[in-house]
Amino acid sequence: MVNVDVVQEIAAGASDVSKILLDHQNAGLFFDAKFIVAKTADDGEIFGGKGAIRTLNVAGVKFSEQILIANSSHIRYAIIGDRPLRGHQGNIYLDEQNPALTSVRYTIVCQAPKWLPDKLVEFLLSQAMKKALVKINQHFLALAS
Repeated sequence: MVNVDVVQEIAAGASDVSKILLDHQNAGLFFDAKFIVAKTADDGEIFGGKGAIRTLNVAGVKFSEQILIANSSHIRYAIIGDRPLRGHQGNIYLDEQNPALTSVRYTIVCQAPKWLPDKLVEFLLSQAMKKALVKINQHFLALAS
């Protein structure tokens, strides 16, 4: 079983961080993947929120993720199907410390393919999440200066 748990402070309010994370069309600015919006959020949900489906291309591997929960304090998504990772579920918790600082905790639980060691998958996912959260923080720091 793969378990990833990354924490990063971001220089913005939780609502602003949530909007960046749910802007699937522009997610490639922060994550090392190409994103295409396959389905918009369900009626009555926030932009990019519950029901939205995004198709990702990561190093030539294509798969889709669906947003299951989305608000200014929690985003949950899951890979549709069992490739490239089985049972993949991501949770992003946004804990606003003050209007200009949010602690983001990004967790992922999944099963790696049998031919890939869990620790390697954990390392790769952890590094990708850390890099993306640092980029998001840098984005907000640049806006503030």
